[in-house]
Amino acid sequence: MKTSPQELSKQLGRQDIWLGQQTCQQPGYATGFEALDAALPDNGWPRHGVCELSCPVPGSQSMLLLTPLLRCIQGENDTPVMLVGAPWQLNPQYLLQHGLRPEGFCLVDVNARKDKLWAIEQSLASGGCRLLLGWLDRLSLTEARRLQLAAEKGGCLAIILVTDAIEGNPLPLRVGLTPGGNSDRLELALLKRRGGKPQDSLQIEGLSPLLARYLPSQPSVQLVQGPWGGV
Repeated sequence: MKTSPQELSKQLGRQDIWLGQQTCQQPGYATGFEALDAALPDNGWPRHGVCELSCPVPGSQSMLLLTPLLRCIQGENDTPVMLVGAPWQLNPQYLLQHGLRPEGFCLVDVNARKDKLWAIEQSLASGGCRLLLGWLDRLSLTEARRLQLAAEKGGCLAIILVTDAIEGNPLPLRVGLTPGGNSDRLELALLKRRGGKPQDSLQIEGLSPLLARYLPSQPSVQLVQGPWGGV
């Protein structure tokens, strides 16, 4: 059956019809690194959905990568950044040194894996936050689908940091972080990205100026050597 140009135009004008170019209409959150922005389909981190960031050894490198995103989120709205199952306690002084507001974070301290998944899913679907960072050992296909649906419902971006990436995960964006290396450079692997082929190696450089900008030139806490009289 043939469709007239007028009828086709009418159908494409419907609000419930998805068009391919619509993916580029709203840019994502800037990553803070030009090379990474250029490699991602949304010109940055997506506005909502679940992304997987895998690193065999969780550490400061992953947070250094995400620090510009945290500043971007806090600069746009006042909703809290949710941290679920973080392997460390928040350090207000560290956050202030990196241009972040300590009061803008909500830490959910849970250890059991099922409790982490429940807290992540409920937080994403609530609509009460725009960014969630969650720490898990891995993310199964079923778990990934559930969290993706919750993130879409709540309009939230979730970045799940895992130590064991599972092949074939249905998430639209999966990034691998190579630990170690130069302190001025991070090496990433784009394991999966929407509309693009995987990329084994992506060099993120220029971290030293980023650190210098947000770290004080002098330590804010000084130790006084004892012993002290009268104590």
